[in-house]
Amino acid sequence: MLQAALILASLICVSHGFPSGAPGHFCGRYPGGHNVEATAGDNGYYIEVYPSNYTEGSRVQPADSFNPGYIYTVAIKSTRDPFRGFAIAPTNPSTPFNDENFIGRFQIVSNRTTKQSENCRNVVTHTDRSDKLEVTMNWVAPLNTINQPCVDFRATVVKTKTEFFVDSGRLTKKFCKDRSAADYLA
Repeated sequence: MLQAALILASLICVSHGFPSGAPGHFCGRYPGGHNVEATAGDNGYYIEVYPSNYTEGSRVQPADSFNPGYIYTVAIKSTRDPFRGFAIAPTNPSTPFNDENFIGRFQIVSNRTTKQSENCRNVVTHTDRSDKLEVTMNWVAPLNTINQPCVDFRATVVKTKTEFFVDSGRLTKKFCKDRSAADYLA
């Protein structure tokens, strides 16, 4: 009887997903509570990186490289369908994904739509499951890029409870240091 009750309780939790963002222990690439495999492709969702003067909906041109220590706005956008959830991390392109291999650090722009994961210091996720066409967060480029001059922004986007997209197509964005920019050696 206890086993049946535990199974029922876990199914109820899984069926509701995480409407207020990924749970504090979330550090992975696949959202919990969805019970389906990721859908192939990016479904028109994509990542763009802008100079820090970008605001949602503005017509600022995307940045094509970064300068160490500068702040950039990272946006997850949709070309057609709204999304309800997301998670994004600035990862090291040459190592497996984990909490120790993040490049730079995120800063929250709007507590209304984004929050940092409680236990994974550099994953940003959603605060609610309302429809979104764009979300933004700031990224502070690292001061020293001698050993790692590039970052891969990797995103998971949740369209519905049974349809989500992970890292495919334009949900991974490689962003590299401007070749003429100097590192700040501390």
